[in-house]
Amino acid sequence: MVVRLNPKIVAKYARRVKGSRVIVNLDSDHSMQHVLEELRMYSPMVSPAAISRVEDTHLDGVPTHPEQGPGPMAAVRRFLAEGGNRDFEQDFTREAMVMTFVPGRMAAAEDG
Repeated sequence: MVVRLNPKIVAKYARRVKGSRVIVNLDSDHSMQHVLEELRMYSPMVSPAAISRVEDTHLDGVPTHPEQGPGPMAAVRRFLAEGGNRDFEQDFTREAMVMTFVPGRMAAAEDG
């Protein structure tokens, strides 16, 4: 079951953060559809040169959890492929370890 986001709640947060420096960290339902919906709804709030971070992207393809199916990493890839790459790019420069749980970190483009 995919948990649907409430656009009214998202709009409320958008109003609260308007004019502030904003980063977004997504870590709830880990299904691809839910994370993709989160990315579409929350990414406009991310400040230029800030980040949007998608947690637990390592879950995609984990053989011990075949029931997971496409998850956070599939959502990141789809989001970037459908045009999110105009404003974001996957940022591997912050990876401190060889293996990480958050290769879904995306940097927002700077203004200009």
